[in-house]
Amino acid sequence: MTQRDSNLDPFDFAAESAPNATRPERGSGWALVWVIVVLLGAGAAYLWFFDRERANRWLEKAPTITGPSVTTAYKWRDANGSWQITDQPPPGAIPYETVRVRSDVNILPALEEEKR
Repeated sequence: MTQRDSNLDPFDFAAESAPNATRPERGSGWALVWVIVVLLGAGAAYLWFFDRERANRWLEKAPTITGPSVTTAYKWRDANGSWQITDQPPPGAIPYETVRVRSDVNILPALEEEKR
């Protein structure tokens, strides 16, 4: 192996077959990305300006971002003295407490040992 051969990348087969060949410029893959972006934009513009009914149907089905939901929970003790938390009030004349719970908040209380 000569000094010239030792400087070559062993996995660069193009350099072995054509040492003076030029490689494609790096970054040319961005052209494909831009073509895709332009085509998507053209499709959205077509729907917006020429087929508004179809665009509105798609927009109605699109998921939306909303704030945390609030749920009403009912806290009460059963006949055995155990606490029950349900989404409906207890049957009969059992006393209960109404608790409003946000979906983004943990409702489990800390254990007594951990509160100290």
